[in-house]
Amino acid sequence: MPKLTQRYVDSLEPKATRWVAWDDSLKGFGVRIQPSGRKSFVATYRPLATGKFTWLTLGSQTILSAVEARKRAGSALAQVAAGQDPAEPRRVAATSEPEPRTHRLTLAQFAPIYLRDHAQKEKKPRSVEADRYNLDRFVLPALGNRTLEELSTVDIASLHAQIGTRTPVQANRVLALISVMFSKALEWKILPKEHENPAAQVSPYSETSRQRFLSHDELARVGDTLRELEQEADHPPGWANPNFARDRRDSVAIIRLIFFTGCRKMEIVALKKSYIDREWMKLRLPDSKGGPKEVSLTSHALGVLEAVMKRGDNAQSD
Repeated sequence: MPKLTQRYVDSLEPKATRWVAWDDSLKGFGVRIQPSGRKSFVATYRPLATGKFTWLTLGSQTILSAVEARKRAGSALAQVAAGQDPAEPRRVAATSEPEPRTHRLTLAQFAPIYLRDHAQKEKKPRSVEADRYNLDRFVLPALGNRTLEELSTVDIASLHAQIGTRTPVQANRVLALISVMFSKALEWKILPKEHENPAAQVSPYSETSRQRFLSHDELARVGDTLRELEQEADHPPGWANPNFARDRRDSVAIIRLIFFTGCRKMEIVALKKSYIDREWMKLRLPDSKGGPKEVSLTSHALGVLEAVMKRGDNAQSD
């Protein structure tokens, strides 16, 4: 085996079973690779007192560089040569009363802490729901039973690639969520300060912003379809439920207002009467995605809003 440089360690691939790559310049120093891709630096030796073959785990590759691991291995092997056993302090600590280690939380245990103490305080409700969805749909089924401390860059990269084969943008959102969660775990001292964020080294997929404008012909077809839907609302089919006509008219109104204002869908769906300034023909939205904003209303948009507010029980509703 060659010398265990950082580049060489990074290039090592997992196999079906756990295996060890040994360093050719420092006998007993190696890196252990799990089938999951997780890598840990190790040192092996036989203490003079017992003569038993002993494994000493030096640290995970995610928190220890190859250079630092080599220094630790050299120090441990020098202790062996001096008649000491570098693993003895760990054995003593294992038999004593353990101190609580909050950073041993699994990702599933940490998720509600993150949602409660960060997402719900700092994010808008729809962003919180997006975090919940990504956790429940992607993150926790794959990584939830793993502790924060043992999750590696390879684990995160594998999940990112798995999602990215079908939805690269969704994969990037999941990657960003995991990265923020680890940043908070470090900030709140749930993880030790020397622990690195395993998501920080995963490169996101490139994203290209898109612009798409409807042609005159396409706009005409949209208008024809909306009028057909209104006619259905006036003459519901036999299978329709009691709310069919109202729902159709509301949906048509929402689509028309999106066209007339350029607002986002939820800005229109969640619109309240108090946001409408008839005198100045504006929508005054108190909390859009980018904060408070004003939207100018055309006479067409104002006409749609007036029709919605007069329909059915809407006159008494906000």
